[in-house]
Amino acid sequence: MLATHQTRKLREVVAFARDNSPFYRERLVGVTDEVIAALHPGNLRDLPFTTKDDLRRAQFDMLSRPHLRRRGSSTKPPAPLVLRHRVHVPM
Repeated sequence: MLATHQTRKLREVVAFARDNSPFYRERLVGVTDEVIAALHPGNLRDLPFTTKDDLRRAQFDMLSRPHLRRRGSSTKPPAPLVLRHRVHVPM
């Protein structure tokens, strides 16, 4: 039962990343819905790896959506607040 849950979540995460992240949309271009449906922990190594250099190059293209936080008060409805990103680049 746990393995079934993990496999379902794995498929959801891969599909979400492919559909919503500019980086993974390009990286997973050949990963069709059929490939995702057949995905399980045993064949996970068939997906492309993400390296540290990939992370450095892609930066915010890795994100699947903007990081938003809701802010409001007792008199106003919540409004989205875009959080600023800080990027640490090692010297």
